[in-house]
Amino acid sequence: MSPFYTAAKHMLRTPDGPSVGYMCEFVPVELIVAVGATPYRMCTGLQETTFSAEEYLPQTFCPLIKSTMGAYGEKPPFDLVVIPATCDGRKHLGELYSDDVNVHMMDVPITGETVHARMLWMKEVQRLRKALQSTFDKKITAKGLKRAILEENGRRELMAQLLEQRKGDLTLSGSDLMLVALMSRYMDVDRWSKAVNVLIASGSKRKTRKEGRTDRSGPRILLTGAPVILPNWKIPLLIEESGGALVLDSLCSGTRTMWQTAEPSGWSIQEMMIAMADRQMMSLCPCQIPFDAAWARIRTVIEDFQIDGIIHHVLQSCHPFGVEATLMRRRMEELDVPLLSLETDYSQEDVEQLRTRIEAFIEMLEGRSNR
Repeated sequence: MSPFYTAAKHMLRTPDGPSVGYMCEFVPVELIVAVGATPYRMCTGLQETTFSAEEYLPQTFCPLIKSTMGAYGEKPPFDLVVIPATCDGRKHLGELYSDDVNVHMMDVPITGETVHARMLWMKEVQRLRKALQSTFDKKITAKGLKRAILEENGRRELMAQLLEQRKGDLTLSGSDLMLVALMSRYMDVDRWSKAVNVLIASGSKRKTRKEGRTDRSGPRILLTGAPVILPNWKIPLLIEESGGALVLDSLCSGTRTMWQTAEPSGWSIQEMMIAMADRQMMSLCPCQIPFDAAWARIRTVIEDFQIDGIIHHVLQSCHPFGVEATLMRRRMEELDVPLLSLETDYSQEDVEQLRTRIEAFIEMLEGRSNR
């Protein structure tokens, strides 16, 4: 894990040279790479920067948006900032930046279920391509875009191999797995891929489970909900400190958006653009309705990874994930899988309260397994 720990220490170091800051995994990073710029995910988990942002934003505003605003100030050091309008917080962040920064907002359809919505999103991806070409005065070619897609697909395929090992022995802690996924957006692709291959090889040396289950340390937990960004790592750490086996997450900051690859029907610009747009519509973000697609994915994960319980993370003032918790609870009752919803922010003041609730939840899961 050393390469990932080292990268985490420097994740706030913005790239040298042409760069694009972006928020949210709805942004197809392949377009940024194809234009010759470095993509950089701007979301931060720093509590201290939330205070400086309160000069511009209400105290009760989303901590992720406040932290990001405070970390980069009024003028983020990027040639272009791309913000999908997935929530009110991101909409207003783009508005605050727009006077002094080159900002490109993306309109995200309220659903990914209809042909009309997919056509609208395709136009948004095309609009982003034009904005990138205009910003950097460079054309995105079919050759360059193909290379970027294959590179990103390779990264996602490696992550899929690492996740497959989670069905057996948990040789890697869940918090470390989340770090690997998060660092895929901050490390050079070659360096990240090399480090992941080492993890995969290490896991392959252990005996793969063929029947039954092999626990690492306790009840098998799936973490869902709002993004968890360093250094705000309290939820995954508390799960493990409380005796839970954090098998994997379903977060947009983690592995949720890395299950799908872009699969063009051909290698023309149009075919590749369609493939990227289609993949982004499968992100399963609660900013879109209905909940059915996300539920189908979660149900598959529960069955494949033998999940005992779900912990759902809700950032304060983040209504989409709060509503998602209610929808998930109803579905979990159908499967008889317990769910614990935790609402928190970036402070450390509620750590012991969270610990108490998580410990009680894991003890309940242990009691169920001993029946």
